[in-house]
Amino acid sequence: MDSDKLAYINSKIPSASDLGMNFSKSMDWFENHAPNHVAVYAYEAIIGMGLSACEAQVQASNQNREIFTGKEHHTAFTNINFLSASGEVKIGPDNYSRNDVSTYYVVSNILEKSSTETSTI
Repeated sequence: MDSDKLAYINSKIPSASDLGMNFSKSMDWFENHAPNHVAVYAYEAIIGMGLSACEAQVQASNQNREIFTGKEHHTAFTNINFLSASGEVKIGPDNYSRNDVSTYYVVSNILEKSSTETSTI
């Protein structure tokens, strides 16, 4: 990523003045830190919703309509197929979820904190 683009992106990220820091990262930070799997899936879900909205709009336009329905958007989403951060994204039309061949599985162990524990994550 070129440094001018990175500076522009960082200029748009809000600062958390109460923490005494901001969320701007340098170019080398992005090169050395892999994103969390939750961030990748959230990103891909949002991109999928946008791409499927575009496809639903094309279908509506082909029928001389200015808007598409929720059902048309849903149908377009279940037929989506695109390459993204984690690889190919396909949605299963039978279960409305990501196709098992286009994803990987993650097991997380979440521990309950005791009621007296005050630390934060």
